[in-house]
Amino acid sequence: MNVGWEQRLRQAVVEIGLKPADFWALSLNEWLALITPPASPNLPRDDLRTLMSLFPDDKK
Repeated sequence: MNVGWEQRLRQAVVEIGLKPADFWALSLNEWLALITPPASPNLPRDDLRTLMSLFPDDKK
């Protein structure tokens, strides 16, 4: 199974700026935490109501 370690190492060094030794010292969970984008925040209820009033569902 090819897991693309070369690509992951390149991403760590070029995009994140880790030294190769630091990359190899990371656990899988640490690496995933570095490369996983943060979850988008939930839409507050008041903002949802505003959107619903601006763009109502017309049942025609």
